[in-house]
Amino acid sequence: MVSTDKNLVATIVDLYFGATDTILSMLTWMILLFTNFPDKQRKFHEEIESVVGTNRRCTLSNRPKMPYTEAVAAETLRFGTALQGISHRAMQDTQFKGFAVKKETLIMPNFYWICFNLKVWADPDIFRPERFLDPSTGWFKRSDNLLPFSTGRRACIGETPARYTLLLFSTNLFQKFNIRLDTLGPQNGLKAVNSIVRFFVPSTATLVIK
Repeated sequence: MVSTDKNLVATIVDLYFGATDTILSMLTWMILLFTNFPDKQRKFHEEIESVVGTNRRCTLSNRPKMPYTEAVAAETLRFGTALQGISHRAMQDTQFKGFAVKKETLIMPNFYWICFNLKVWADPDIFRPERFLDPSTGWFKRSDNLLPFSTGRRACIGETPARYTLLLFSTNLFQKFNIRLDTLGPQNGLKAVNSIVRFFVPSTATLVIK
């Protein structure tokens, strides 16, 4: 049994280092996606302006009135998903859908397959936040098929701060700036580097920030 103090330190380290790379990756993906889908960036900016305005910062209290913002965050988490989830360990011999899983087997879910499954998302390679909006009400709707923080008792403990950080950074950034690719420079696609987190492929593309 790990001591309470060691457990606390390990948890803090996981929160700090795990959240740093993942949130940076998600913000980078959002910027890149918005430059490739400028109509989505425009809708995002319009909602921020209509709810928050331009003279004050966006806070978490604004979140309930910003369904498109929630949808943008969810779609970014889907598109920039990690390749694999948090590892689990089989506690006993078991059978799952005809497969024998031995005790102590390391189990890692394939999040990339879940988030880019054609049967679930239809057009997974398209950045479309509207897939997370209720067509009849326009309000944000969660999807059981989106599991960027894993699921179950051993899900990522940083889900709440990660979601809040992504929302606050993105809304306050795009409240002030419009970001697009420089049409005179090379264009950037949406290819990713395969790692624990999907980082986009660096290029010489130039961003124009206004």
